[in-house]
Amino acid sequence: MSRDLETECTVFTRLLVRGAPGPYVMRKYADAVTVHARLAPRDAFERAALALARRGTWLARAADAHARLFAPSSALRKRLIVLLAILETAPAHHRTIDDPGMRFRAAAPLLLAAAGLRGVLALVLGAVLLVPVQLVARGR
Repeated sequence: MSRDLETECTVFTRLLVRGAPGPYVMRKYADAVTVHARLAPRDAFERAALALARRGTWLARAADAHARLFAPSSALRKRLIVLLAILETAPAHHRTIDDPGMRFRAAAPLLLAAAGLRGVLALVLGAVLLVPVQLVARGR
């Protein structure tokens, strides 16, 4: 497995389930990415989005927020979906995915507001970092 794929899987797993991937998840993710051509980046923008997303969870969240609106069929989105499917079947993570995370119902409005704010900030950061790259990539 390449170092980039290992880093990518680690960052994306932290983003999705706030945990480490483990050997099974790493192996399955690498298998999926190397076997399925649809998971390969198609252009400079997709390569840049993946490179940005590998740098940490906040940048991955920002790249994903941008891709969700402006490149929904990008390699980044597809890879996150594949990893989520792998995590759903991994014994170490399946409960984390199914857990709604609401321990105190009274705090739900605050938690939802914080999640919304985090999403808006991620979208703004993603737009600032990736719109210029996307415009240059489309211009080619």
